[in-house]
Amino acid sequence: MAKRRGISSIKLLVGLPAIILVAWLSIEIGLAYRAVQQATNGADAAALAAAARLPDGWEAMREDAILAASANPGPTGGLVVEAPNDGPGGDIALGRWDPDSRRFVPDPDARDAAAVTVRIGGGTPNGTPGFLLPGLLEIASLELQRTSVATWNPPEFATALLTLGRSDAGHGLELDGNALLDVFGGTSVASDTSQSVRVGGNATLQTAVLRTAGDLARGSEDGIVGEVERNSIIPEDPYKDLEIPKPDGIILGDQSTSQSSVQLEPGVYRDGLVVRDRSVTFLPGLFQFGAFGLRIEGTGVVELLDASIQLLGPSAILELREDGRLTGTPIATGDWRDVAILGVRPTRITVTGRGRVQVPGVVYLPNGDVEIDRDAVVIVDAAVAGSWTQVDSSTARVDRVIIETDRPTAGRARLRR
Repeated sequence: MAKRRGISSIKLLVGLPAIILVAWLSIEIGLAYRAVQQATNGADAAALAAAARLPDGWEAMREDAILAASANPGPTGGLVVEAPNDGPGGDIALGRWDPDSRRFVPDPDARDAAAVTVRIGGGTPNGTPGFLLPGLLEIASLELQRTSVATWNPPEFATALLTLGRSDAGHGLELDGNALLDVFGGTSVASDTSQSVRVGGNATLQTAVLRTAGDLARGSEDGIVGEVERNSIIPEDPYKDLEIPKPDGIILGDQSTSQSSVQLEPGVYRDGLVVRDRSVTFLPGLFQFGAFGLRIEGTGVVELLDASIQLLGPSAILELREDGRLTGTPIATGDWRDVAILGVRPTRITVTGRGRVQVPGVVYLPNGDVEIDRDAVVIVDAAVAGSWTQVDSSTARVDRVIIETDRPTAGRARLRR
């Protein structure tokens, strides 16, 4: 009996190192797994927080992502994500979510998805998991990381671009050629025809959600990046009950001059205005144009200095040709604050050649058309128009939601990881 006990003791002594090794490895693997879960939870929380603040800009996104990450425990305390103050970088990236490939496409100028990476291990801001014997297998420098992607889910009815009527072709929104229309927030098309939206050729519409009261022309969905809602309820025009400004103020006639740079006072330009190969500053106030409207051509530049443009009649249009430019800021007070271009009668805006409109304001043409072609570029905050048409290699961007639901919790972020 004593002999058998001695043999068991010897076997135990021989097997003890293996038992200890297995136990040690199990603990270390458990600690590593816990670190992975911590990184995943922190990345999820930070990505959701960043995406929820996409409409509010980089500073708000960065702050909320950092706070959300810190609420999750890491090896040495709350998790840390690092990003510069002045724009995307470090552990926080901006970009687009490609629903077909289910991939995040980095793009610092895009604002529909955020990717946040949480790093744990040697050389990271979050320290090393609590390994028992990190030096034994040289795991002290092990780095674990997890990246989560989230997109902004716009509130119900959220709209940055609203088309209320339809063009002669029956489309409320039409893109063709290599045109690109990038709408932050929702796009709503009130036309209820079977071809209310047409996206053809190699054209692309990027938007959080496209809502149409009708349907899409065949093949259009191939060119749309975002959710599509057919036969949808369309939000109302947010400006429809405002009183339209009547022609008022100084009646101004011909403004021909040989000067290369001039400043103009607000008022009624009954004969229209041509700005060609010169720079014109519109001083604060409302500029109302009759006759043919306002034409900017050649290398002409119009800068709005807290000024807005009103087109008074069906023949009064805003037209940019060749290298014409419209820049500056709109009126910042009153019922029509932030509306840069206003025209309630049937009219249109035409931007062609290499013309460029870049104004942080709203385009309001409820009975008019926006037409952009060739290599023209249009960048505005929001738009309400009868129809919107882009062809050739034109580019447009609409940056701000102007119609939102009354329910403040309706807009949320959604994980895409």
